[in-house]
Amino acid sequence: MGALCQKEAAHDVAAPSARTLHVILVYSNPQGYASRRRLLLQTHRHLLALQAALRGHDQLEIAVAQIAYDSLDFVSLDVMGQYDLNLRTPSVNAIWSKENLINLSVRNILQRTAHCAEYFAY
Repeated sequence: MGALCQKEAAHDVAAPSARTLHVILVYSNPQGYASRRRLLLQTHRHLLALQAALRGHDQLEIAVAQIAYDSLDFVSLDVMGQYDLNLRTPSVNAIWSKENLINLSVRNILQRTAHCAEYFAY
């Protein structure tokens, strides 16, 4: 399977020498549970530590896609990433929001990368 590209004549674009894994963290918490917030922060901090420890040609890009319902607050992250998304919607739209956040994040990454993105995890 090849890289995902949204560039004109993407087949002529040389793949980057580095291997970049784009990790998408999706946060949807319509009931405001503290455990979901805690798990997001723990996972984000763990990935930041892993990102800092990588050497050589391997890279890790973290994208956090959050959706806040009604008047609930967004989770404040230690570091905001270049691919992070914060969206707000009424709680009646809670169904299928996680899948939509993944799709929006992939589209956002593809539009902002100078190269073709090949590796995703969510």
